[in-house]
Order: sequence, then structure tokens, then C-alpha cells
Amino acid sequence: RRFTQGEIWFEAERTTDEKYLIRLKLSEDGKEHNFEQSRFLRDENMLVPLVSLVLSIKREYRSDKDDEINVIDDSSADRLYSRISDPYQSRRRPADRRRREDRPFAGAPVRSRPRRTYDQTRPSRDPEGEYIPTYLARVSHRNQKEWKTLKDALESFGHSSGLFDEISVKSLGSSDGAPFQIQIRKASDRSRGSRRNLIDVGYGVSQTLPVLTELLRDDAPSMFLLQQPEVHLHPKAQAALGSMFCNIAGKERQIIVETHSDYLIDRVRMDVRDGNTSLKPEDVSILYFESNGLDVKIHSLQLDKDGNVQGQPEGYGQFFMDEMNRSIGL
Repeated sequence: RRFTQGEIWFEAERTTDEKYLIRLKLSEDGKEHNFEQSRFLRDENMLVPLVSLVLSIKREYRSDKDDEINVIDDSSADRLYSRISDPYQSRRRPADRRRREDRPFAGAPVRSRPRRTYDQTRPSRDPEGEYIPTYLARVSHRNQKEWKTLKDALESFGHSSGLFDEISVKSLGSSDGAPFQIQIRKASDRSRGSRRNLIDVGYGVSQTLPVLTELLRDDAPSMFLLQQPEVHLHPKAQAALGSMFCNIAGKERQIIVETHSDYLIDRVRMDVRDGNTSLKPEDVSILYFESNGLDVKIHSLQLDKDGNVQGQPEGYGQFFMDEMNRSIGL
């Protein structure tokens, strides 16, 4: 598959040895620089976040001396691909925290399935969020201050999205390592509602919980690569995700999202326009992937001060306009 943006050209081809042959070409100031290497990626779903990361950090490989792009050598390639292929780190000692936080977290497009009862396991980061229930249980048992902060933030999103109003951990034994359940409560104006097991509520709750926890935990990294975080969420919750991203992203936190959700993008546009976030229009970049046969062209779109998308190609958003016109009889 080939991806292009301006003078950046990127191609990934799967080879017979289950690797991907990666070709990257940078062209600037009349000079062309090429890089080709065979690399193993966990699966093909890593390609789109990989492309986004390459485009977003392409300036990283400038020379400090002459301010021109160097040919990307093996050591630079190793730095780039280590940020993609091995971003899942377990908790380390405080002295190592800064180094670990410099690695991005890459989430899978489909998160782990909920269970009625969980056994205590060692919480080690994984792209599907399999470890998240154990992480929540450990924090709730061992660090009440951290748990209250995380719980309040999760419940704030749950309320604004309409998904839930309370989350809790129910231990099924007296020991720290006892089995446990994740419980959800949805309230109304007339009743607090009853606690329900995570597996008995809408699937969107369990699918979004790993994304929320990774973003909100106190040792979160400085960069996130998220694939389709809106999966199994209704429009209101998709929009609420957009607001959360706006509130978390900033100078020290970058969020790269692959999404099919107009609700998410529209909420980001409106929050930036209305001043509901510290982000400015220039802090938001939209990469629109336009398919053309087997090739993919990437358009870099920006926001203006009124939240309008600038630089969109012909046909961008046309499907939704056509559907709206049809629905109102135009």
C-alpha cells in the first residue's frame, strides 16, 4: 500500500517471510533521501498509525548542524520502529518513568472482551487493554488517592457520554489477590440505579474503558496512537471522546487518532472554535486518506478560527451531505 502527502512518499509491501518491506522517500529543498528496510509489524492494522507517526515526526531526523534532512540510516530507523513495534511497557521504577513515557502507546482497533469475573494477574500494558481491569483493581486496593482521581475522571466522561455514572471494583475475597468484578451504575433523575456487571451493560463501555484508562492514568505516555476509539459507541459518546481528546492533548501530550467518526471530528472542531479547550486551530491536524484504486493519497487539512476544515479535496464529506439532502427531500 502506498501513502503520499506532498513530497513525502511512503510504501509498505508484505513479503513472503511475514515482514513488511518499508520504503520511505523524503524530498525537500531539491534533495531526495530514500530509505528501504524490511521490518516485522505486529499486524497490518499497525500500518495506518505508522504512516501517521512518520508524517508527524518527519522533522525529527533533521541535522542539528545544517538544518537539512539526513538520509535515514539504520540507527534512526531503529528509533522510529521501536516506537511502533514495542510501545507496551510495564510499570518501572520512578527513575525510569521519563524514558518509558517517551514511548507512544499504540492501541488496537478492537479491545478485549469483558468478563464476568477477573482473576488477579500482573498488569502489563497490551494494545487490546486485556490488563485494564486488573490495573483498576490494583489501584483501587493499593492507592486510594490515585483511584479517586482516576475514578472521578472516568465517571465524568461516563456522565457526559451517557454511558454510565459510576464505576467500581467489587472484590470477591478478603485478600489483595482475590478474584473481582468491574461494576457499572447508570443513574436517572428518579433513581441511582443498581450496579451491574461490566458484561451485562452495553458493549461500548468495555470497548472504551481501555482507551479512557490509558489516557487518564497518572503515568500516561506523551504520545498515543489510537485506532477507531469510537467502536461500539453511539454518536453522543463518540462526540464526548472528541471533547476528551481536546482536554488531554497539549504541548506535552500528542494524540494521533485513526477514526471513521464525523461526530468525533465535528466535536473537536466545535470545541476549538468555541474555546472549550486550550487547543488552537493550528494545534489540530487532520490527515484525510483518499483511496484511488490500490493507492492512497493523504491530504493534510487544517482548521480555521471558525472551526471550518480548510484544504479539503473535492468530495470530502460529500456522502454525508448527500444523505442529509436526501433525508430532507432536496
